[in-house]
Amino acid sequence: MSNPQSIQIHCDGAMDYDPQQTGGNGFIIDFPDQFEVESISHSIRNDAQGIHRLEMISLVEAMEEAMMFLSQNEVVARQCAGVEMYTDRFSVTDGELISPYRIREWRKAGWKNYEGKPIKNSDLLDKIDKTRLKLSRVVGGSVTVTFKRRKQNKIADKLAKAGKKTSTRGVKLIEKNKRRITRRIYDGDEVDYSKVSGGSVLEVRVYAWEPVGEEFEICFEICSGDFEGKVIKTSVNSETKLHLKRSHTYLIEADSIFKHHIGINLLEEIER
Repeated sequence: MSNPQSIQIHCDGAMDYDPQQTGGNGFIIDFPDQFEVESISHSIRNDAQGIHRLEMISLVEAMEEAMMFLSQNEVVARQCAGVEMYTDRFSVTDGELISPYRIREWRKAGWKNYEGKPIKNSDLLDKIDKTRLKLSRVVGGSVTVTFKRRKQNKIADKLAKAGKKTSTRGVKLIEKNKRRITRRIYDGDEVDYSKVSGGSVLEVRVYAWEPVGEEFEICFEICSGDFEGKVIKTSVNSETKLHLKRSHTYLIEADSIFKHHIGINLLEEIER
């Protein structure tokens, strides 16, 4: 349950599946009633980032705006109980992705995970951690990030969609993403990897790829079977990536199963 004495920030990102990956960030900052301070809301344009990065950028933009306001309003900064931030994309908060402890472990490990692979979006994770620490010092309390369902995050959602059309550009962040994407056929969420069995044969369609270190993350949508419509991800080398083209459909065999992706054996392309 939220603390009525805390600053409440709702954030969201929105993206069009066009060649520019037209994107928007939106956030609204609500202050405890006792201060009688009007909410602060913004819509910002950020293209060529991808939806996950847009969600993370919204967190950073909101924290930067909150710090700027609080530096000029010391009474609010001194008396509020902390900052509670909300995003409606579960994959941003799942598995303590943006836990400050997890981020600091990755930083010490040179931004590598336990498999020795590069951490995706490490630039934004680093920025989130450092900005959150600065904000916590300003308010003298904790800064938390929590998942909230979209229907409870409607204002931020509208602000993010408006950001795609605004001329106000994000100026603080960050190198453009090299993700390449095509429009999805389905709209399912990411699969529960604990329910995927090694050796399973899946019919999948490539809708996005992105370089991560020396490998490539490939995003498939599953075209048939129990997981039809769901997203499943894999990490492949550059040689395998050459055989996986966007909008093409393949049969793959699930090899190793991890928490957030699978290893695959590429079986064949399916003509459609």
